[in-house]
Amino acid sequence: MQVMKGKTKAASWVEWNEKIKAKRAEMAAITGLGDAQERLARARYGLIHVIEGANRSYYMPTPPMVIAGQPAPQCDFELTAAARKTDDGILKVAAAVLVILDRKSEEMGDAASDPHKALFVSETRAKLRECRDELEEARHQEEMLQAEKDRVAGELAALEEQAPKASASTLGTMAKECEEAAKERDRIAARLKELQADDGTHEKAKKEADAAREQLEEAEAMAALGEIDPETVKASKAAAAKGQKALEAAETAYRQQEFARRGLARKLEEATSYHANLENTYNQAVIRIRGVDLATREAALVEHAKAFQEHLADLARIYSDLEDAQPNAIYGPARIEIQMPTFHHHADAEEINRAGFTMTPTGREE
Repeated sequence: MQVMKGKTKAASWVEWNEKIKAKRAEMAAITGLGDAQERLARARYGLIHVIEGANRSYYMPTPPMVIAGQPAPQCDFELTAAARKTDDGILKVAAAVLVILDRKSEEMGDAASDPHKALFVSETRAKLRECRDELEEARHQEEMLQAEKDRVAGELAALEEQAPKASASTLGTMAKECEEAAKERDRIAARLKELQADDGTHEKAKKEADAAREQLEEAEAMAALGEIDPETVKASKAAAAKGQKALEAAETAYRQQEFARRGLARKLEEATSYHANLENTYNQAVIRIRGVDLATREAALVEHAKAFQEHLADLARIYSDLEDAQPNAIYGPARIEIQMPTFHHHADAEEINRAGFTMTPTGREE
């Protein structure tokens, strides 16, 4: 988390916003719920298919007859509409079917007189157990992921409610802090750019030192051949030493600038992160604070519009009296159609945005 610089108006908002971002990231990390729900649906339908297939077989008991006017007899192995409503209901029917098949398997023993029946019992038992286990495992996985998502969603909702109290003046202060952070970032970036511009001093000193050294080597060679006097060699040595000293000074300055560049690069990264964090926090504060302001203003607009009802009721009574006194006169309806701005937070926003806003003597026309 980007550390705030001292006590600022934005500090509490930054801390809150960081918690919100972390919790949203935690929510985003909960993946696979959709796949788990699809797996559960497939497992559910698969088990239903096996149960229905088993109950269509003439090897299974015939469900009791339903007599008109009498309560439906209890039949645990029948997959009724009520049983289909829950996974527990489906699993209960599957268990009842398994009880029947297990009993039939015991009755037949190893030497089954009807091989078709034995095959039906064996295959259906195996398939029922497989589909039952898949349903239970899929349901467990879906419940675990849903519970985790619900937990994080609840924590996120609680954090949303803990937003710092603020007003429009707070937004102004935060905007100023954000502007100052941007200036600091730009100041560091400008200085770093200056230091990154190579003025060629180091390269020039290196070339001059190399040239002086080569000249000294040439003078030493000539002296060895007795072609120049010692004074010339001495002058070359002095020039080479001076060039080397200048090179060492240039290298020291270059290293110092390199240290400064790396330090400024880190500071620029921190300043950029700090500003981005402040800017994001400011935007979140604007969304929250001005969102509340917008909701308040929308509600006020509607209340102001509703206040026309009393005037319209008076107009309607006046119109009625005048029309009664003048049978051929028509004064028209007492109604006002108001072109409202697009609403976002009002309870009737969808209806107002779709149908507009019309006031009548008896209230808003819906």
